Amino acid sequence: MSKLLVSYDDLIQTTLTRYAGNPIIRHSGISQDWKEWQVQEPIVFNDPNDASKLIMFYAGACSPVGMAVSYIATYIGRATADRANPFVWTDHPSHPILSPGANEYNDVSMRLDSMLYADGVYWLYTTGISSDCTDRDGRLGLNSIHLARSTDGVHFTWYKVPILLPSGDETDVSQAAVLKDENNWYMYYSYRTRSGQVLPGIRLATSTDGLHWTKTGQAVVSCTPGGYDSRYYEWHQILRLGRDYVLLSECFDGTHWSVGAAHSASPATGWIKKDTPLFERSGVPGAFDEHHIATPAIYDIGSRIMLFYQGGNNLDDYTMSRWDLGVAYSEELPRSLATLTMRQMKRGKPPLVGATVLNPQICRRFPQGIDRDQSAVISDQ
Repeated sequence: MSKLLVSYDDLIQTTLTRYAGNPIIRHSGISQDWKEWQVQEPIVFNDPNDASKLIMFYAGACSPVGMAVSYIATYIGRATADRANPFVWTDHPSHPILSPGANEYNDVSMRLDSMLYADGVYWLYTTGISSDCTDRDGRLGLNSIHLARSTDGVHFTWYKVPILLPSGDETDVSQAAVLKDENNWYMYYSYRTRSGQVLPGIRLATSTDGLHWTKTGQAVVSCTPGGYDSRYYEWHQILRLGRDYVLLSECFDGTHWSVGAAHSASPATGWIKKDTPLFERSGVPGAFDEHHIATPAIYDIGSRIMLFYQGGNNLDDYTMSRWDLGVAYSEELPRSLATLTMRQMKRGKPPLVGATVLNPQICRRFPQGIDRDQSAVISDQ
């Protein structure tokens, strides 16, 4: 639950400014290094052991050039930053902390899909790609969804088999964004079909324990002909903002990747898509995000809203981009938060943690606030 954004309207009305020092994490360019070609899929937490620190889990990829298979090998790393300076990140000394090959289903690659921190345990959901396992039509290269858990965020134990496999008309399932809402778990996943559809939308599965999942068979969102999401829906983040459930997605129109948004009053049904992208490519010649914005994720960092994302610079073939991680942030708190803060003051209640009171006669920061939940700063916890 976000402490700064209290509704979907807050999100779409928040102005985000690109950080002048972007990118904040770069691909290495070192041959066969774990992040030689690209970095992607940022997931940010408050460090549960040090309130002054942030933890980021993110994925890195080697170059596809010269590989024996037609998949980019991806890995998972971890970095830390000071909460006071969320623009400078230092990799964990054991990076990458996870590599392909944990089992036969992810021997080629693992995509970082989603992570939750609950009751002292990190729940890591990934997409595994196998060169040996076949899909339901006998084709090599099965995509499936996996779970690993950890108590220290470095050493993970994998569940032995995929927790979600293709079924019905699906040949692959991938990119699982997971939300734990009270006692219910919701997984929003991408898919490919036996009829040849590639990433045509996002479907839903539900669970009571985060391990055993039941598919609803329903599409939450689907590609719209002629729209910014006309070709693909791939990596995405699920949030709860007050009473609104919000889905942020990377969307492809055949030329550019951008950030799409959808919202609903229910986690399962009634989803409404935003007609235009929430955040788009910079278009600045030579910029790392000149042509593409992908793997978007919104977080509360102090008194700012921050959008972490992957930027690409190759228009002819996005897979050949050298993808780096950047960030955009809100300069001011959302309007409804300012209103809420003043209302709390009038009622004698403390404002939200870290909130700046937007009143010219009262310019002070309140150290006290509501529940300091150290489980995570990210909104999909």
